[in-house]
Amino acid sequence: MGRIWENIEQIIQSKYQLKEDEWVQVSVSKRGTIHVTVVSDSDIKRADIKNLLEEELVKRQDSYQIGFINIYSTEQAEELHIEKIRKNDDYLSWSDALYADNIARENKMETQVISFYSYKGGVGRTIALIETAYNLADAGKRVLLLDLDVEAPSLHNIFYDKVNDEINGVKYGIIEYLYRKVVQGSEDARINDIFCSLQLKNVSGEIFVMPALKFMNKDYVYQIERLQTQQIQEKDVFSEIFTYVQKELNVDIILIDTRAGFNQWESFSLLTLSNQVIFIAYPNNENIEGLNMAMQLMQNIGKKRYAVAMSKVVASEEGVKRARNLFEELNVAQKI
Repeated sequence: MGRIWENIEQIIQSKYQLKEDEWVQVSVSKRGTIHVTVVSDSDIKRADIKNLLEEELVKRQDSYQIGFINIYSTEQAEELHIEKIRKNDDYLSWSDALYADNIARENKMETQVISFYSYKGGVGRTIALIETAYNLADAGKRVLLLDLDVEAPSLHNIFYDKVNDEINGVKYGIIEYLYRKVVQGSEDARINDIFCSLQLKNVSGEIFVMPALKFMNKDYVYQIERLQTQQIQEKDVFSEIFTYVQKELNVDIILIDTRAGFNQWESFSLLTLSNQVIFIAYPNNENIEGLNMAMQLMQNIGKKRYAVAMSKVVASEEGVKRARNLFEELNVAQKI
């Protein structure tokens, strides 16, 4: 099975033989609600589309819900300025990964992009990210830290002095930049306003920080509610950002601090933006269960470059034994 929205679009297109100026678009919200828009001069009934959706969902045995079903004539669509939204094939959600048939999708960027992910919070993911960045900088690499843990961001606080420096700090964070570009369609948003250098001493490399925000306020909460990751990818915003930091800052590696759990921002980081993932997990069954599912879905889309690091493992024979058993459950080869 392919992506559910693609399958339904193909079924409706074939069933009603839509003409060149007619179209159908199916979208799936982050909560698993399927919305359908059809523009056609044929006599298409909402009830028929609903029945078609119900039949398809029964075949898949999935827990999707049916949302709005809008049907317009071509004349109505023109009057109301209703247009088909361009989908980017590089965008992948967790629902896409469920039925991706192990088709490999390569990140097109030359720069290495690595996401740090944990199924649960509080396992030391952000600390591991920062320590990795410092070690890379110490080895002469130029590293960008990108905070996409948008619902619980932390890099703006960890590096408060640098982020808020009057001369070299940021003017605003990545979320406001995305909001301006994607929602408002602004041409004034500038990439060089959303990052700063940590200006480390005694290392041969350099670390840049691109925080989610400069400081927490109501505007930030409003902006993340309005942003949809699929819209961001359709406008190819991150391709522009990554190209900029690669050319202008000579960045070698981008490290992304992702949101925990299964959600649109986390799937966007892991499945769309990254070409490698570091899984951070506390050694218990709850974390292992979540990581197993995440790794399975990544394998479905051909992403097999990942590693697992256990945090808070007790340095004892019992701790090592427990960690080894959990790695076996993950079916990941690991030296302990």
